[in-house]
Amino acid sequence: MSFNCRHCENAPCMLVCPARALYRDEDGAVRIKYQQCIGCMFCSVACPFGTPEFVPELKIMVKCDLCSHRRDEDKLPACVTTCPTDALILASEEEILQIKVKQNLAKIEELAKKVEKILGGAV
Repeated sequence: MSFNCRHCENAPCMLVCPARALYRDEDGAVRIKYQQCIGCMFCSVACPFGTPEFVPELKIMVKCDLCSHRRDEDKLPACVTTCPTDALILASEEEILQIKVKQNLAKIEELAKKVEKILGGAV
């Protein structure tokens, strides 16, 4: 099971940060202003996935930023492009729903063809 950052709409990590180091960028990714982070670990405790991690050498928290450097180049995050099962996508909730509807319609059409073949005629 993957415990990566989900960049929650109402991100609890952002809500509890006393330094206001966590913010949402223009693409909707929850990011950390490292120069503001005080390393209190509140964000990690508040995160339902425990995503933010403390870096002892730097005394700050770090977390996934959806590969902001790749997004700046109009590329997908590395996790999306390298996922061997294509289980990860970067899309809005609306886009995901549209994808699911198309997938379900394709399954219904496939099932109808199978039933038609079994019954030997149009259904």
